[in-house]
Amino acid sequence: MRKLILLYFFTAIAVWAQQMSIGSIAQKGVCAVAGVTGNVTINCPGVDPSVLRVLNEQFRARLKERDLHIDQITKDANEWKDRFLDLTTRLADAGVNDSLQRRAEELLKEGKLDEAGRVLDEVLTAEEKNVDQLAKNQFNRAAPFELSLEPLRALPHYEKAYNYRPNNPAYGQSYAILLYKQGDFGKAEVIFKGVLEMRREMAKGNPQYLPDVAWTLTNLGFLYRAIQRLKESEDALTEALQTYRGLAKANPQVYSYVAATLNGLGLLYDTTHRLKESADAYTEALQTYRDLAKGSPQYVPDVAWTLTNLGVLYGSTQRLEESADADAEALQIRRELAKANPQAYLPVVALTLNSLGTLYKSKNQSTEAAPFCNEAAAILKQLAAQNPAIYSPLLSQVCVH
Repeated sequence: MRKLILLYFFTAIAVWAQQMSIGSIAQKGVCAVAGVTGNVTINCPGVDPSVLRVLNEQFRARLKERDLHIDQITKDANEWKDRFLDLTTRLADAGVNDSLQRRAEELLKEGKLDEAGRVLDEVLTAEEKNVDQLAKNQFNRAAPFELSLEPLRALPHYEKAYNYRPNNPAYGQSYAILLYKQGDFGKAEVIFKGVLEMRREMAKGNPQYLPDVAWTLTNLGFLYRAIQRLKESEDALTEALQTYRGLAKANPQVYSYVAATLNGLGLLYDTTHRLKESADAYTEALQTYRDLAKGSPQYVPDVAWTLTNLGVLYGSTQRLEESADADAEALQIRRELAKANPQAYLPVVALTLNSLGTLYKSKNQSTEAAPFCNEAAAILKQLAAQNPAIYSPLLSQVCVH
């Protein structure tokens, strides 16, 4: 029962689904989310203020229910930032005489996404006869729609870019990612497999393409997981893990992808009832995140999520003391995070308290459970007063055994 309750509460309980969901590999300057209701702020170290201004305007206008999904918001913000920077870089690489693209770049940096899109429409018309350039322009035209959080309007442009030049893996990757997000798994799988084949060939002659191979394998692994083709998901994620391990020897930052993939495999092993392998994967992921967090505090929340994954697994195998220890450490981490950003982390503090209370109740230790259950209820009541639609339903689930 505790496991079911946790799955109800932690809608994104696995860190791999938050860090490494279908999408692009983040550039430098990891974004963080802070703020209160109606005034969320996204900060990205090293990112130009003009980019941050546009990013915050877009997210403030459209993000809803962010308090319950802080990690998802952070991931979405990083993906938005990467798309913005990627498009401005591509426009800056246009030819000297490409005045329209220069104008689109200027408008983009001013935050005028609709006007930039209209200028890129003019570019499409002006260069209809040049297929390579047309494919590139269609690819560029999709980006302002994604930056405006309108993926359905971006989709036909990605499709056209891919149809014009299906041998360009970047076009296929972006098209398949959006198909996946829209639930068109069959078409996304076909394109991902084509992209993977191209990238394997590219990596044979140049190892610098190995990260792209691993990332496409990860995308396929998540897709197969979503459609319950679990053996294929495991094969893809295992190969991705092996590739990341090799890359991490030369570049320690790649260890974050090692850890996230281990978390994904841990969840997959748990789903297929291979509990020892699941525990081994989570344990290695936890140690890797601990090591990364020593020099980069951005990985501290990942330590907590991996502890939560272990706590759930230990609870399901009746290793109740180890489960309580994992949850207790996760709670301590989240309490510290909530001091700096209560709006973001108080909800997960409450849910971790609830997890511990539920665990003690399952052991018939009501006295030990009471402080955790009571504090969880108090925090959720406080949050429900601010946002009843999200938090009021959770009150009835506090410490249900």
